[in-house]
Amino acid sequence: MGHEQSDFTGRIDAGLLVSLQGLQTPVFKNETDEHGNSNMVLVGVEPMSAGALKPEEYDQFVRDTANFLDYAGEPVKAKRQSWNLRDVVSACVLCVRLYVEERVLEGRPLTHQRRLPFVP
Repeated sequence: MGHEQSDFTGRIDAGLLVSLQGLQTPVFKNETDEHGNSNMVLVGVEPMSAGALKPEEYDQFVRDTANFLDYAGEPVKAKRQSWNLRDVVSACVLCVRLYVEERVLEGRPLTHQRRLPFVP
């Protein structure tokens, strides 16, 4: 197997990503904290060699790969998280039913009955 193949243990060889992105070297900067201690802080990276993809293409590749892995982990997640018309109608029917039962249990009529004026 080449360096661009998975070893079937759930890991992907890092050589694949390096060949697509290219080699990079970290850029550090010395900063002093409030106690006067000097610390090296990572500022960014500089390319050492170009990869097979442009930086925008590599970013899109990584974004697509992460989205696919999220989908592969739970394919029904989008359906589970969305409400459809049946769910909304069922919730409305449940609300009406609970309102009616509450009115009946309290002994109040469902409609307002007008009282006729007393005429002797």
